[in-house]
Amino acid sequence: MKVKLDESLPQYSIWLGGISSIDVTKKGTDKAYSIRKIREIFGVQFSEMIFVGDALFPDANDYPAK
Repeated sequence: MKVKLDESLPQYSIWLGGISSIDVTKKGTDKAYSIRKIREIFGVQFSEMIFVGDALFPDANDYPAK
């Protein structure tokens, strides 16, 4: 399914979110982007943040946050 979505939606990033979800976002707008925006907007340092995800391994949907 991911291969087909990648082909059909080249302007988006497609991440398999575990076994039951698919994350579809504009390219460059992943969880790492969101964490950087929180830091920028609220002035929270990375060392003050806690991210909880179930897929923090390469090629997983939570990995960009790592």
